[in-house]
Amino acid sequence: MTSISMDARAIWHEAAHSVVALRFDFPAADILWENGNFKCTHTGRPGISLRHVYIVLAAGAAAEELEFGGNYNPRGSSADSASISKFGGARIEDYLLEATEILAARRQELESIVKELQKKWQGSIFTGRPNPFKVMSAEEIDAIHNSFLSQYAPAI
Repeated sequence: MTSISMDARAIWHEAAHSVVALRFDFPAADILWENGNFKCTHTGRPGISLRHVYIVLAAGAAAEELEFGGNYNPRGSSADSASISKFGGARIEDYLLEATEILAARRQELESIVKELQKKWQGSIFTGRPNPFKVMSAEEIDAIHNSFLSQYAPAI
């Protein structure tokens, strides 16, 4: 059995938050390494539905299931689960299907962000990683996202 590194899971997890957040017109966010964890913090915009917030929060777990054979790391998604609860949502599992559908439809975009994030993460080994460390900027994520926009049907 092949072991899946926590870095690989975390990279797919954070990239997925970005893909789904951009699908719902959240502004792009930096992906950081802080206190031993990857993180990105998307800020909402006026009029965003709470359901969309929940789906964005569930996207990391959905990507883990999609890429790593149907299971996500509950510990790695605990902050997302807590945020969903804090904002009045149900269990994270209640939003996984919608997040997975978005990620499946945008798989190439997800893979492109993952590939770039992996490259930057590996390259940072040689330059040092201050705390916090910006692994990938919002502008870089937005550029990848924008390169795929023509492939998507307009959102309803």
